[in-house]
Amino acid sequence: MASNVNRTREKLACKIAVLRRWALEGMPPEQRDRAPKSIRQLASWTDAGLGLEAIGSPNAVSTKGPHGELVKEALDYLGRLRVVERRAEKKGERLARLDAELAEARERMGKLAGAWHMARERASELEDDCASQAARIGELEAENARLKRLLADVVPLRRKE
Repeated sequence: MASNVNRTREKLACKIAVLRRWALEGMPPEQRDRAPKSIRQLASWTDAGLGLEAIGSPNAVSTKGPHGELVKEALDYLGRLRVVERRAEKKGERLARLDAELAEARERMGKLAGAWHMARERASELEDDCASQAARIGELEAENARLKRLLADVVPLRRKE
C-alpha cells in the first residue's frame, strides 16, 4: 500500500512540475485541448512525451486525501492556467477585433485616397479649363477692341452721307 501511495505522489509531482512550468512559461498551443481542467481530468491525464501517467484511482486525487497538499497545489496551477488562457482568449478576441478595425480603416483609407486623387484630377482639369477660358476671353477682348476701332472708323463715314 505504501508503494502505491508513493507512486501516486510521484505521478502527482510530475504533473505539478509540468503545470508549474506552463504557468511560468506559458502552455504550448498543442497542449491546450489536452490539458486537464478538473481534478478528475488531472487524475486521468496521460502524456508519454511529458512523462505523465494516469493515477490508478481518481479517488486518490482529493484535496482531503493523503495527497491533499499536492492536489491543492495542482488545482492552484490549473486555476492560474485558466486565468492565463482566458486572458489569451480575450487578447485573441481583442486582436481579432483590432485586425478587423485595421482592415476596415485601410479600406476607408484606400477609398479616401482614390476620392482625393479623383478630386485632384478634376481640380487640375478645371484649372486647365479656366486657363483656356481666360486665354479665350483675352482673344475675344482683343477682337472686340479691333471691331470697336473698325466701327469707330465706319460710323463717322456714315454720318457724312
